[in-house]
Amino acid sequence: MNSKGGVMRKLIECVPNVSEGKRKDIIKTLKDEILSVKNIKLLD
Repeated sequence: MNSKGGVMRKLIECVPNVSEGKRKDIIKTLKDEILSVKNIKLLD
């Protein structure tokens, strides 16, 4: 809890270094792998 009685949430930002921008199949594969991890949110 924080000083105001609210719940604090942890946020860890991970920015992958991917140079692929044209092949949608590659991007979809990366997205699917990220989303397969429990309790992970993908911000787009």
